[in-house]
Amino acid sequence: MLFLRQLLAAVCGLGCSAFAATPVKLEAVAATTSEQSHFAEAVDGILSPANGWQVPRSTEHAGVFRCVPAMAAGRVRFIFSFHGAGKNSYFSEFSISTTSDPNPSLESRWVPLFLTGWDANQGWVGEARPNVRMLGDTSKSDLQLDGLISQEHITGVRIQSWVLPSARPGAAVLTELKMERMPMGTTNVALGCPVTASHALAPNQQPEFLTDGLVGSFAYPDGVRGPEFYFEVDLRHVREFDHITLRGRSEASAMNRFTNLRLDLYDEMPGENVPALWTWVEERAGEVQEPGEVKVVRGADGEGTFRGRWLRISKTVTISHTPQIAEVEVYESVVPQDLKVLADDLVLPQGDPVRVPPEVRRLGFSTVQPELPDGLVLERRWRLAGMGDKWLPAPNTGLIESFGLPAGEYLFEAQVRHSDREWNSASLRVPLTVLAPWWENPWARLAVALAAVGIVALLAWNFSRRRLARQLAEMERSQELSRERARIARDMHDVVGARLTQLTVMHELFARQESLTQTTRARLQELGATARDAVGALDEAVWAVNPRNDTLQNLADYLCHAASSYLRPLDIRLRQQVPVTWPEREVGAQKRHQFLLAFKEGLQNVVKHAGATTVTLILRFEDPVLVVCLDDNGCGLPKDTDGMEKDGLDNMGARLAAVGGVCIAKTLAEGGTRVEFRLPI
Repeated sequence: MLFLRQLLAAVCGLGCSAFAATPVKLEAVAATTSEQSHFAEAVDGILSPANGWQVPRSTEHAGVFRCVPAMAAGRVRFIFSFHGAGKNSYFSEFSISTTSDPNPSLESRWVPLFLTGWDANQGWVGEARPNVRMLGDTSKSDLQLDGLISQEHITGVRIQSWVLPSARPGAAVLTELKMERMPMGTTNVALGCPVTASHALAPNQQPEFLTDGLVGSFAYPDGVRGPEFYFEVDLRHVREFDHITLRGRSEASAMNRFTNLRLDLYDEMPGENVPALWTWVEERAGEVQEPGEVKVVRGADGEGTFRGRWLRISKTVTISHTPQIAEVEVYESVVPQDLKVLADDLVLPQGDPVRVPPEVRRLGFSTVQPELPDGLVLERRWRLAGMGDKWLPAPNTGLIESFGLPAGEYLFEAQVRHSDREWNSASLRVPLTVLAPWWENPWARLAVALAAVGIVALLAWNFSRRRLARQLAEMERSQELSRERARIARDMHDVVGARLTQLTVMHELFARQESLTQTTRARLQELGATARDAVGALDEAVWAVNPRNDTLQNLADYLCHAASSYLRPLDIRLRQQVPVTWPEREVGAQKRHQFLLAFKEGLQNVVKHAGATTVTLILRFEDPVLVVCLDDNGCGLPKDTDGMEKDGLDNMGARLAAVGGVCIAKTLAEGGTRVEFRLPI
C-alpha cells in the first residue's frame, strides 16, 4: 500500500521507532453542530456505535479540541474511528488544522496540518493534501494520519468536514478521535520546519516537502527561474551547526537538476540589507550529477560563521525546473559533555589537563550526551591520542574502559554520530597527564642524582678525611721514627763512638811504651786496627740511621766519600763523573744501608780480583732510577766465575734485589770490568 511505502521511507529517513508515541489528551471546546450531536463523546474514550460526534453530510461543520497540555512542534499522529451504526458513516472529505492561540476557538488562527502519511483499515484514502478524502463502501473504518506540526506551541486542533457533490446521505459519526505525539528520533532540526519559496512551484508541490522527512517527496520551481529563485527554511531558533545535508530527487528525469547550488545562513529575517553569516557556493560546472545524490556541507566548506536561523537555498545558473530537492536536513553540533575520569574506580578531579596518578591499572571515561528530543541516544566513538589515532566504538553502558597508560601526555576524544550516519565534526577533547612514578620523574631523578652525588661527596670527604688522618698519623709516626733514629744516631756517635775513640787513643799510648815486647807490640797494633775499623763501621751505621741523610744528594755524596776513603790508601786512582745537583728525592734508611753494603762489596771486588790501578765512579739519575757504575781497568771478568768472586756478585745482586734494585756485572770492550747498580727511588 502507498501508506506503508511512505511510512517505511519516513522511518528510514528519521531513524526512529514508531512505537514510542505519547498520547495527547484532547478536550472538546466547541463545534458548529447542534448540542444533540454529542460532540464531547468523540474524545471520551468510549468506542461504541451509539457514542460519538454526529456530523451531517449535507453541510460543512467544524469542531475544536484543546490539547492538554499544549504540545511542542514535531511529529503527530491522529487516529479517527468511524464506528457508526449505519454504513458509510465516515467523513467523505475533511481537514486537520492546529493553532497556538492560548484559548482555541472556531475564530482562532488555524494552520493546516502538513500530512506525511495515511492509512485506513477499510476503504482507502483517495487524496490527502490539503484535504483528506475517504473512499470505499464500509461500515467501520479506522483512519490513521501522520503529519508534521511546525508551530512551537500547539494548544488546539480543528476538524473540518466538507460536503462532496457525490456524498452519500446520512450523518458521519466520529466515534473516537485520538492524538499522539510521535518521537522525532533524529538530530535533524529542520524536520517539520516552515519552508517558503520565492516563486510558484510545480503543480501539486509544496515547500514543506523539503522538511517532511520523506525522501520520496520533492519540490522545484515552475518554469524557468534564475538565481532569483530560492527556498527559505525557518529553523525557529539561532543555532550552531555541524553540517547540512541536501538530498536530490531520486529519479532519472532529475539528472543534473541538483547542481550549482548556493546556501546562505542568516540570524535575522533575510532582506536587502541583511548580510549572510555564512555562504557556500557549489563549484561543479560541467559535472554529471546522479539522481538521488546527497550533498553534505560543513562549515569549513563555506565562508563565515556556521550558525543562524534562516537557511536560504538558491542556485547560481538559470536552468528550468531547478533545483529539484527532496529533503533539507540541518544538524546542530552535538558534543558529549561532563567527562568523568576514573582511575581504579576513583573519580579524579577535573582539570586541564586531568592528572592521572602513576601505576593506575584501569582507566574509565564516563561522558553524558547533551539532552536530545525524546531521549534520543546517539552512537558514540572515542580514542586516546598518544596511544594511537584509531577510533573505537563506545559501549552502550556509557562507561569507556581502558588499561592503565604509561607516563606521558594524552588527549581523550569522544564524538557522536548523527541520525544521518555522519560523525559530528567537533568532539569532546580532554587532555590527560599520566604521572610517572617518583623514581621516573625528572625532578625526582635529579634529586636522587644530587643526593647520590652528595652521598658520594660525603663518602669521598670521609674517606679523604680518614686518609688524611692516616697520612697525618703516618707523618707523625715517621717524624717520631726520624726523631728516634736521630736520637739513636746521636747516642751511637756520642757514646759508643767516643768510647771507641778513647780506646783507640789509649791503645796508641800504651803501644808507645818501650818495655813492650815485639810480639805484644804487634798484637797491640792489630787491636788498634780493629778499633779503627770498629769506629769506621760505627760511622757507617750512624750515617745509615740518621734521617738527615735520607736524600738522594746525601747518598751520592756518601758514595763518593766511601769510594775515595777506600781506594786512596791502596794507591788506586779514582775518577768521578757525578752531577753537581740532584733532585729532591727521599731515600729510606733501609735502601741506603743495603745499597751502601752492595757498593762497598763492589769496591772490595775491584781491589781483590781486578788488579786495577784506576777506578771510574759514574753516578746519574734516570728518573726514577739511580744508576751507579764502577768501571776499572783491571783484568775483567773471567769466563768461568766461581768461588768467592761469584759469591760476591751474588751478594751484591741479593742486596739490591731486597730493595727492588738490580746489579749487573760485565766486561768492557776496552778491557776492565763494569759493575752497574740500579736502584729505583
